Amino acid sequence: MKKGIAFVMYLVCLMVCFTGCGKKEDEKSDAGKAGTEKTETKKAESDEAKQYNIVLVSGDIADAWQVRMEEGMVKFQEDTGHNAYMKGPTKSDSSLQAQVLEDVIAHDIDALIVCPVDAQVIDPILKKAREKGIVVISTEGSELKNVDYNLEPDSPTGIGEKMMEVMAEEMGGKGKYTTMVAYLTYPSHNRWADAAIAYQEEHYPDMECIDPAKLECEDNVEVAYERTKEILKNNPDLNGILGVTCFSGPGIAKAVEELGLQGKVTIGGTCVASLNEPYFESGTIKQETFWDPLKSTYACCALAVRLLDDPDFEVKDGLDLGIEGYTDMKVEQTESNTLLKGNAMQIMNKDNYKDFPW
Repeated sequence: MKKGIAFVMYLVCLMVCFTGCGKKEDEKSDAGKAGTEKTETKKAESDEAKQYNIVLVSGDIADAWQVRMEEGMVKFQEDTGHNAYMKGPTKSDSSLQAQVLEDVIAHDIDALIVCPVDAQVIDPILKKAREKGIVVISTEGSELKNVDYNLEPDSPTGIGEKMMEVMAEEMGGKGKYTTMVAYLTYPSHNRWADAAIAYQEEHYPDMECIDPAKLECEDNVEVAYERTKEILKNNPDLNGILGVTCFSGPGIAKAVEELGLQGKVTIGGTCVASLNEPYFESGTIKQETFWDPLKSTYACCALAVRLLDDPDFEVKDGLDLGIEGYTDMKVEQTESNTLLKGNAMQIMNKDNYKDFPW
């Protein structure tokens, strides 16, 4: 009897032990699950914290070129999840752009991309942005000082030289010409025009830049048209006009057609297909250089994220920003800032303009 009781007690002890062990294992399992959930929650919070606010401040939100820049912000947001968007005035005006910049940096943003109207006007505002810890990147901002980097499709010199090379080829390396910028205060436009003129003087001695060497079109097709009519009437022997803003080409072409000078006046510079289509078709404009502003904007955003993720990120030759034309960047220290240049220049003509429907 005693042996039977002892055996029962032994079985009870075993059951208690196994139950206790199972409970502890369950507790460990539950704790493990809770730990995993906490880790995943922290990871999700961490990932969410890395969704940056990136703002592009343009010179004119209605400008066809800068509308395409905004499409670059939209694409970057779709691809990455970062909050990327554009702000800007409704016309190209340095004081209006400055007001937009002041408003933008007063809010909680992580990075600012700017395409300047007037470097001297906005540079002090960009300084305030950087003092707040905002990453500042410019495009077409060769004279800006208060930026982390200035990102371009090529160097400002390279852009101007390519524009001149294409126009001079069409002119047969001979004749008189002038250039057209948006404003004489536009930093990059004037650098491109200066580089184009210098390249002509070195490589095409039978060409001559007349006085004035630069016309202003105020980033307006109708103004470009009026200025072109005036310069052609005063200089009937003019053979070419190099317009470095996308609004210059169609305005120049309109005047050339009106004056019956097709085939006599070469139109060079940069362009967008949506504005140049009728003139490519008529042959008044045969070829111009360009790059895709969507891609340059996308590259600026990609660079901003690299710098925000790692303030010690080393920007060096060969940098790949994940979009065509900006996969093998070159770094160059200029008088004003650090230039990051890509290889994104292209030529647009009647045969290919429909490939760029913007």
